[in-house]
Amino acid sequence: MLIGTAGGLAHGVLMPLMIIVFGSLLNTFTDRTADLCTMNYTAVAIESCPPGYQLSISNILASLSICNFTVTNGTSVDFQGLVMTQINYMVALGCVSIILGYVQVAFWSMPAERQTRTIRQNLFRSILRKEIVYFDTHKTGELNTRLTDDVDKIHDGIGDKLGSAAQFLASFITGLIIGFAKGWKLTLVVLSMSPLLFASALVLSQFASSLTAKELKAYGRAGAVAEEVFSAIRTVFCYNGQERETKRYEYHLDEAKKSGIRKGAISGSSMGLVWFLIYCAYALGFWYGAKLIRDEGYNIGNVIIVFFSIIIAVFNLGQASPHFQALTQAQAAARIVWEVIDAPSKIISDSETGVKKDDLIGDIEFNNVRFSYPSRPGVQILNGVSFDARRGQTIALVGSSGSGKSTCVQLLQRFYDSDAGSVLIDGHEVKNYNLKWLREHIGVVSQEPILFQATIRENILFGRDSATEDEIHEAAKMANAHDFIMTLPDKYETRVGERGATLSGGQKQRIAIARALVRDPKILLLDEATSALDNESEKIVQDALDRAAEGRTTLVIAHRLSTIRNADKIVVMHKGEVVEEGDHDLLMKAEGIYYGLVEQQNLRRAEEEEQLAFERQESAGIATAHNLDEVDSEGIRRRTSTVVSLTPSVMAALYGKKETTEDADEESGEKKEKEKKPNVALIMLSLNKPEWKYIVLGCLACTCTGGIQPVFGLVLSKLTAVFQECDKNVQKDRVLLYILLFIGFGILILVTTFLQAFSFACSGEALTKRLRSRTFLTILRQDIAYFDNPKNNTGALCTRLATEASAVQGATGIRIGTTLQNLAALGTGVILSFIFAWQLTLLILAFVPLMVAGGFLQNYLMTGFSSKNKEVHENAGKVATESIQNIRTVIQLTKEDYFYQEYCSYIEVPYRASIKRAHIFGVFFSLTNSVIFFSLAALFRLGAYLVAQGTLSFEDVLLCFNCIIFGAQSVGQTAAMSPDYTKAIEAGERILELWNRKPLIDNSSSSGEEIPNFTGQLDFESVHFVYPNRPESIILRNFKLKIRAGQKVALVGTSGCGKSTTIQLVERFYDPNVGRLLADSKDVRSLNLQWYRSQIGLVSQEPTLFDMSIKDNIAYGDNRRSDIPMDEIIAAAKSANIHDFIQQLPDGYNTNCGAKGTQLSGGQKQRIAIARALIRDPKILLLDEATSALDSESEKVVQEALEIAQENRTSITIAHRLSTIQNADMICVIHNGVVVESGTSQELLALGGRYYRLAMGKLK
Repeated sequence: MLIGTAGGLAHGVLMPLMIIVFGSLLNTFTDRTADLCTMNYTAVAIESCPPGYQLSISNILASLSICNFTVTNGTSVDFQGLVMTQINYMVALGCVSIILGYVQVAFWSMPAERQTRTIRQNLFRSILRKEIVYFDTHKTGELNTRLTDDVDKIHDGIGDKLGSAAQFLASFITGLIIGFAKGWKLTLVVLSMSPLLFASALVLSQFASSLTAKELKAYGRAGAVAEEVFSAIRTVFCYNGQERETKRYEYHLDEAKKSGIRKGAISGSSMGLVWFLIYCAYALGFWYGAKLIRDEGYNIGNVIIVFFSIIIAVFNLGQASPHFQALTQAQAAARIVWEVIDAPSKIISDSETGVKKDDLIGDIEFNNVRFSYPSRPGVQILNGVSFDARRGQTIALVGSSGSGKSTCVQLLQRFYDSDAGSVLIDGHEVKNYNLKWLREHIGVVSQEPILFQATIRENILFGRDSATEDEIHEAAKMANAHDFIMTLPDKYETRVGERGATLSGGQKQRIAIARALVRDPKILLLDEATSALDNESEKIVQDALDRAAEGRTTLVIAHRLSTIRNADKIVVMHKGEVVEEGDHDLLMKAEGIYYGLVEQQNLRRAEEEEQLAFERQESAGIATAHNLDEVDSEGIRRRTSTVVSLTPSVMAALYGKKETTEDADEESGEKKEKEKKPNVALIMLSLNKPEWKYIVLGCLACTCTGGIQPVFGLVLSKLTAVFQECDKNVQKDRVLLYILLFIGFGILILVTTFLQAFSFACSGEALTKRLRSRTFLTILRQDIAYFDNPKNNTGALCTRLATEASAVQGATGIRIGTTLQNLAALGTGVILSFIFAWQLTLLILAFVPLMVAGGFLQNYLMTGFSSKNKEVHENAGKVATESIQNIRTVIQLTKEDYFYQEYCSYIEVPYRASIKRAHIFGVFFSLTNSVIFFSLAALFRLGAYLVAQGTLSFEDVLLCFNCIIFGAQSVGQTAAMSPDYTKAIEAGERILELWNRKPLIDNSSSSGEEIPNFTGQLDFESVHFVYPNRPESIILRNFKLKIRAGQKVALVGTSGCGKSTTIQLVERFYDPNVGRLLADSKDVRSLNLQWYRSQIGLVSQEPTLFDMSIKDNIAYGDNRRSDIPMDEIIAAAKSANIHDFIQQLPDGYNTNCGAKGTQLSGGQKQRIAIARALIRDPKILLLDEATSALDSESEKVVQEALEIAQENRTSITIAHRLSTIQNADMICVIHNGVVVESGTSQELLALGGRYYRLAMGKLK
């Protein structure tokens, strides 16, 4: 690093030194003409030229070949020799630059890579060594961010950027020193402009940042609207609120657009002003410099040296600042990373200390243990728990959720230490044992077994590394897993996928049991090991567990009490205390809590058996052998019964459809690949068509801006060459002319930069608004299934809306503008220099590809390596995520070292690559940076020769140099914008993809028929339905229900039986997969969706209100009218029993409800939702659990409102509380997607079936 810093500092000195050599070269050219001004031409002609030859200042150079000049007026004309000396200096500087550039980059990059790798390793190791408490308070995502983003920030801050910062700093200091040494007066005059520059930039940036804040606030408000709409999308669709929401969204976008355009104008003005001041600085510097040359004997070389040294010093200071910014970011990131590394742990998993016994016996004792989780210290979990287990016994812990059962298991593995009391194994406190040794002797199988992304064999080996092949097979056989593993194509080498995704629940559970058994543990902990399985798998796993428990101390937690009947001792826990203890028979006799739990479960079993009987009877004669074959007997099927009981034709309709859509998707995907992708940039430009005048104006301004730089170079060379003029007055006049031209350029660039920024802000902001608005509308067209997809959650949709639309700006007007600016700059430069000196132009152009190629290769190397490294880093990231997510399993299996080694091996690959890259990058960096030295040397060598020959004048040489250098400089500045372009194109592609998506139900469609005199009669005709995102569960099966106009219908049944689904089908959020839903005898699919939904009012369990006034929330019910009379709103509020309450509020109906209605209580919200449903006077009223979330007081009030609301209209009510639906005209009991009983409350009670049992409260 020291060598790298030294290299950077030395490298920084080279640029100012090059300016000195450049100045000396200029002096060599101008001095020789200064000598010629004082020459006696007549005397020289007589002495050296043929007789009668006329010599003058204008033809002396051309006369070199005719006359014999040896010594001219005492001045040697060894012009070529002087030039060669300077050129040798220049070449030497170039060679030194190659070495120092390489040292600066390579010697900073290598230690940075080394340190980054070490930091990653230390950080990951320290995360794996943390106690569980740490993971309770820190999320996996947060720790992953530390491992990736924060370490990357550190890497950015300590890499070659520090070398570059050293280089720029050295350039700044050297430039200032040289300026003051060569001409302190001129230096002070040039620096006098800098306060003005900084002040103007500062003031304008303040303006710009306040406008940016305004713009962001407006976008924030628009984002809040979008978030509110997407999170309440069903409510928006119910009430046809799409148009209203789009207007609300666009209002905020308009605000943002105005701020954006103002910001563009301000930033254009500030850039223009900065350039104007720079040109004024040029004018002032050269005016004063010319004065010093005339009055104080300065020469032009020194003026140029001073001037450019100061300019370079100031620019380098500016360039160094982002590097220092990276350093401060790195410091901040490092502080956070070190906090994680240094966070102390009380329980250290890899500590070498502690008891290790020759043999663990397996006696467990809890002695008056008290405990609360450190993350929730106020909640007491265990309250003086005491029980014991002798070796070889099976102890079962039972009790309701939250009674502290799993906590006991965690204390036994010492994930936590108890607050008071002691946990003993074999008479020693758990905390006295060597932790790793203890955990190796405990086998754990939990409710959701975690398998790692590896083969089955490797997953079993996680139990004990040293297990032989036979031991693995033996453990698998004991776990009842060997047979199914042998049926897999790769047997034990089958990869299980992420978290064991390729296996069913039962298979995963058995592999987890094998993993626990392979270490032959003395203590086995089974935490709800069979609760997540279906009956078939449960039986198999239970057998495996019974076998595994033999000869070991086993602690079992189970909710299904049938699985622990044979336990030696059952400990019943309640609210963190042991309330009963004994075996099954003893506790049944006591008729306490355990007895109650068993009774409850017997009832539930009776219910399950009845359900099976019902399904068998239903499927008789339908389930063919073929169907049964399709259903794999392994636990892969989730709800066997539901699939078996369908006819093949319905199966084809449900699943055939599904497959065909998937196939179609695949086909269309392939087609898409084959088809040529549309030109995104062109499509986006065409969307920008209304602003074409702004785009044209912006492009003209860009062309002007680009052309100014090389023309400035032309004038600068004219100005430099003025000092060859012998007549001081002519010299003075010309200097004045050129200086006025500089000021003119400044004014011109001020205007064009402003126009360019303002025009592209107008076109870009208009495009962004158009894209956001149309994307928002497109999202509001999508079907509900689109919103059900986890990829399209509210957060993701809002982010897409926010980022993609604004990214597209980079592909439209501004892109054309920058391209034109580049062409104008380089084109003008090359044309001008060809006119004046074509030989030199060709020579310089030979160096341009080297500069461009060098820059391109640098970029390519960085991206090429990083994309390869990205994959490897992703693998390392996967290991890190997997181990941190499943940290409890990692700790149970004492596999911290394994994952650490795995992680290290993954990050080793990019580390090696990056060391190689540091060298290559260093070479390219040094070569690219040294090209300027060699090109200057070549230019002046050839220039001097051509000047000496009289082919060119000195002015032409300078002109060629300035035009090309200034032209190339402006290209370099704009080339930095290319990454934005690729981002813009990607964003554009994603937007177009969304725009082209065809929803199954177009929620914005207003085509279809309307039924005059709609009565509200509904018919479900043999409806089968599957949710698109959960195709494995069939929700409605052959569902038939006829609802007459004006009838009050209630749907009851257990959770998940399909009640709410029927309401979603009535709202037409989904269409049936098989069968039809008719409204007044017409298929709802043929009706105008907006009109049909306007006939329905919905009040759901958790009503969503919007962030607007109560009045607006009620009026939302009828979006067909823009201004609803206040009388109607009050009438609806009175019907909903809420008017009196609203009157009491200080702002009455203008009270804001807050986001999602947070300012109101549940009952108040519910009644406003009822008023909202009533304002549209619907023909059908849907009430989905409308009172279930309310306390009894509110429920009474809301229930009264609902009774009034249901009069004279068709209503469908879903309720768990049967008291609320006793007056219904028809009650339908739904079970597993079928209506099993229907009639009035009295009829159904008399029947004594399902409804009767629900009413008696026996079924949960």
